[in-house]
Amino acid sequence: MKPIAPRTFLAFAAGLAVALLAAVAWMNWRVDPLQFYRAAAYPPLLSDEARYQYPGLAKHCDFDTLILGTSVSLGFDPTHLRAALSPRTLNLAMAGASAHEQSKLLGLALRSGRVRHVVWDLNYEFFCGAPDWTSDTDGVFPAYFYDTNPWNEVPYYLLSLDTTKSALRVLSGRYERRTVTSLSRMKSARKPSVEAVRQAFERALKSGRFIFAQHPEEFAPERTRASFDANVIAVVRAHPDVKFDLFFPPVSAAYHALIRETAPHVFEDEFRWKEYVATTAEGAKTSNVRVHDLQGMEAIVTDFRRYVDTVHFDARTHDEVIDAIVARTHLATPEELKTTEALLRRAAVPP
Repeated sequence: MKPIAPRTFLAFAAGLAVALLAAVAWMNWRVDPLQFYRAAAYPPLLSDEARYQYPGLAKHCDFDTLILGTSVSLGFDPTHLRAALSPRTLNLAMAGASAHEQSKLLGLALRSGRVRHVVWDLNYEFFCGAPDWTSDTDGVFPAYFYDTNPWNEVPYYLLSLDTTKSALRVLSGRYERRTVTSLSRMKSARKPSVEAVRQAFERALKSGRFIFAQHPEEFAPERTRASFDANVIAVVRAHPDVKFDLFFPPVSAAYHALIRETAPHVFEDEFRWKEYVATTAEGAKTSNVRVHDLQGMEAIVTDFRRYVDTVHFDARTHDEVIDAIVARTHLATPEELKTTEALLRRAAVPP
């Protein structure tokens, strides 16, 4: 047998490798386990890694109202959302999401042309740093899912080993069938109680890992304002046909006590930032945005029995948050902001 020339063998091996990669990419594109290219025609395999799962949902789910924000917006009752806001409400809040990540996700949803109403929690903690800061809650932020370059997904999604494993699980039928609403549920083993808040407060204080204590410089007013300008108000101005309800979430008074205890100047700066947000929204000269200061809901923020830690509240409170937004009972007027500030100065004490 005539030996194969090295050059011919290398060409054959390269061609075989390319063919194999093409086959893998085609299978992953066709199955599309994250529903990035199309809504699944089969019971979907849903991932809890929101930054990877949500882009496909934002592009292909049937919705007109969007819940956006951080973990404080996880746990809304889907039935209540549909009754209070719209039958086509989708909750895409992401735990630990920076303002930039939230804005990128919203941009993806807006490009679908379906969004008519956005309810967005403005969690001060995630407006720190540079306007394009992304958190590492789920590892490196997958920016390739959020841009408009269709080739960026090829190496990171279509040729990904994780995608291939997920595609094979779909093809074999060995995966848990879940609904989209299951992704936006609160995941906490703790029960709401005063003791749970006290333990969370003391744990944060003793560990020294509270973000305001670790990196107070990241909350400099010029940084938090620039983040709001780039990631929120710019989007509001660019989409006058979409209604935006922005709200300061009713985290507990104990959370504010933690900030005052560990970074007193940040405690003061947050009040000024809220004023800036409200004033900037008012100055946008658009009728499509309202800002709600729910931190002034005294019956909530001072009742630690509602919280599983210093930040996250129970199901009843989630319903009351939506009801307050719909009723516009706590619009962030100058008077409301002053009332809230007075309340938090008085009530921000250790639990």
